[in-house]
Amino acid sequence: MKSLVVLASLLIGLSAQAELKIKQFPDDGRDYRPGVDSGFETYRTKSMLNTKKVVLTFDDGPHIINTPKTLDVLKKYGAKATFFVLTENISEKTMPIIKRIVQEGHILASHHHDHQNNNGKSEAQYKQELEKTVTLIAELNAKFGGSNELYYRFPYGEYGSGKLDYHHFNVMKEVSNNVFQENCINFAFWDIDSLDWLSPMSEKDIVSAFRWWKSL
Repeated sequence: MKSLVVLASLLIGLSAQAELKIKQFPDDGRDYRPGVDSGFETYRTKSMLNTKKVVLTFDDGPHIINTPKTLDVLKKYGAKATFFVLTENISEKTMPIIKRIVQEGHILASHHHDHQNNNGKSEAQYKQELEKTVTLIAELNAKFGGSNELYYRFPYGEYGSGKLDYHHFNVMKEVSNNVFQENCINFAFWDIDSLDWLSPMSEKDIVSAFRWWKSL
């Protein structure tokens, strides 16, 4: 229960949706070069350092057990978050979880179709999977009354490798224009990793991660 207390204390002043409204899509009219445009400094949102705010994001769901538990905690403390889901995990069984995410006021976003490193995929494969995942996320947001803003997070934060003959940003722009008739796929990263993907993960580990964040 200690971890929940720490979580609750950090949720004060949370404004996830407001902060995510800042646009972060690749520049129009610019061709990105593999191995050259590998950072994202030009797209960094305004720092929330010393604002007493934190944006909560969760990756890799929907999980049939863990995601509902996470939603229960968020509901208990009146907090909102962004769920970057893997669309390969969306099925008839997990659809009620997706519906709950949206209807409880959270942002439903894409963490790609699967969690493989996109730097190991061909341009054709990445394009096909990206189109599949963003189309489904947009459809589900429309169906359940969610946000019309579309957010995407690269698995592992990996993209634009010099080992590829294409850049993911160019494909992202192409897919966005083909599917939505505008360059509107906003990409998001992170600056604090809670390491909750480690196993086993103890309350002490969680507290340690958040104490580090508070010390910044």
